[in-house]
Amino acid sequence: MKKYQQLTLKQRYQIWTGLDRGMKQKEIAIEVGVNRSSISRELKRNWSEDRYRPYRAMCKANERRTRKGKRRIPEHVWTEVEVRIREKLSPEQAHGAHMANTR
Repeated sequence: MKKYQQLTLKQRYQIWTGLDRGMKQKEIAIEVGVNRSSISRELKRNWSEDRYRPYRAMCKANERRTRKGKRRIPEHVWTEVEVRIREKLSPEQAHGAHMANTR
Protein backbone atom coordinates (compact mmCIF):
# COMPACT_ATOMS: atom_id res chain seq x y z
CA MET A 1 0.00 0.00 0.00
CA LYS A 2 1.31 3.45 -0.93
CA LYS A 3 2.00 5.78 2.00
CA TYR A 4 -0.11 8.94 2.12
CA GLN A 5 1.69 12.21 1.40
CA GLN A 6 0.49 15.79 1.55
CA LEU A 7 -0.04 17.53 -1.75
CA THR A 8 2.81 19.81 -2.76
CA LEU A 9 2.40 23.38 -3.92
CA LYS A 10 3.31 22.23 -7.44
CA GLN A 11 0.50 19.64 -7.36
CA ARG A 12 -1.92 22.28 -6.12
CA TYR A 13 -1.02 24.50 -9.06
CA GLN A 14 -1.56 21.51 -11.37
CA ILE A 15 -5.06 21.13 -9.90
CA TRP A 16 -5.71 24.85 -10.42
CA THR A 17 -4.52 24.65 -14.04
CA GLY A 18 -6.68 21.58 -14.68
CA LEU A 19 -9.75 23.33 -13.31
CA ASP A 20 -8.98 26.37 -15.46
CA ARG A 21 -8.81 24.11 -18.54
CA GLY A 22 -12.19 22.58 -17.66
CA MET A 23 -10.86 19.13 -16.80
CA LYS A 24 -12.84 16.69 -14.67
CA GLN A 25 -11.54 15.69 -11.26
CA LYS A 26 -10.66 12.22 -12.52
CA GLU A 27 -8.56 13.68 -15.33
CA ILE A 28 -6.82 16.07 -12.95
CA ALA A 29 -6.05 13.18 -10.58
CA ILE A 30 -4.37 11.23 -13.38
CA GLU A 31 -2.32 14.25 -14.43
CA VAL A 32 -1.28 15.08 -10.85
CA GLY A 33 -0.60 11.41 -10.01
CA VAL A 34 -2.95 11.04 -7.05
CA ASN A 35 -6.23 9.27 -6.34
CA ARG A 36 -9.30 11.13 -7.51
CA SER A 37 -10.64 11.19 -3.95
CA SER A 38 -7.59 13.30 -3.03
CA ILE A 39 -8.65 15.88 -5.60
CA SER A 40 -12.21 15.83 -4.31
CA ARG A 41 -11.09 16.30 -0.68
CA GLU A 42 -8.65 19.04 -1.67
CA LEU A 43 -11.32 21.03 -3.45
CA LYS A 44 -13.86 20.49 -0.67
CA ARG A 45 -11.46 21.66 2.04
CA ASN A 46 -9.90 24.54 0.18
CA TRP A 47 -12.54 26.01 -2.11
CA SER A 48 -12.87 29.65 -1.16
CA GLU A 49 -15.51 32.04 -2.40
CA ASP A 50 -15.94 31.05 -6.05
CA ARG A 51 -12.62 29.38 -6.88
CA TYR A 52 -9.68 27.25 -5.86
CA ARG A 53 -6.54 29.10 -4.83
CA PRO A 54 -3.42 26.89 -4.66
CA TYR A 55 -1.22 29.07 -2.46
CA ARG A 56 -4.04 29.72 0.00
CA ALA A 57 -4.84 25.99 0.01
CA MET A 58 -1.22 25.25 0.94
CA CYS A 59 -1.37 27.77 3.81
CA LYS A 60 -4.62 26.29 5.12
CA ALA A 61 -3.18 22.76 4.94
CA ASN A 62 -0.11 23.86 6.91
CA GLU A 63 -2.33 25.46 9.55
CA ARG A 64 -4.36 22.26 9.90
CA ARG A 65 -1.19 20.21 10.20
CA THR A 66 0.24 22.35 13.00
CA ARG A 67 -3.07 22.42 14.90
CA LYS A 68 -3.41 18.65 14.64
CA GLY A 69 -0.61 17.87 17.11
CA LYS A 70 -1.84 20.06 19.94
CA ARG A 71 -3.28 18.33 22.97
CA ARG A 72 -6.85 19.05 23.93
CA ILE A 73 -6.22 18.25 27.58
CA PRO A 74 -3.98 20.74 29.43
CA GLU A 75 -0.52 19.52 30.46
CA HIS A 76 -1.18 19.97 34.19
CA VAL A 77 -4.16 17.62 33.98
CA TRP A 78 -2.06 14.94 32.22
CA THR A 79 0.59 15.28 34.92
CA GLU A 80 -1.91 14.88 37.74
CA VAL A 81 -3.58 11.87 36.12
CA GLU A 82 -0.18 10.21 35.54
CA VAL A 83 0.67 10.66 39.22
CA ARG A 84 -2.64 9.05 40.23
CA ILE A 85 -2.10 6.12 37.87
CA ARG A 86 1.36 5.54 39.40
CA GLU A 87 -0.46 5.40 42.73
CA LYS A 88 -2.24 2.36 41.26
CA LEU A 89 -5.54 4.11 40.56
CA SER A 90 -7.42 3.18 37.41
CA PRO A 91 -7.70 5.90 34.73
CA GLU A 92 -11.34 6.39 35.73
CA GLN A 93 -10.40 6.78 39.40
CA ALA A 94 -7.58 9.15 38.49
CA HIS A 95 -9.99 11.26 36.49
CA GLY A 96 -12.48 11.24 39.36
CA ALA A 97 -9.77 12.32 41.80
CA HIS A 98 -8.79 15.14 39.47
CA MET A 99 -12.40 16.29 39.17
CA ALA A 100 -12.79 16.24 42.97
CA ASN A 101 -9.72 18.49 43.30
CA THR A 102 -11.04 21.04 40.82
CA ARG A 103 -14.34 21.67 42.57
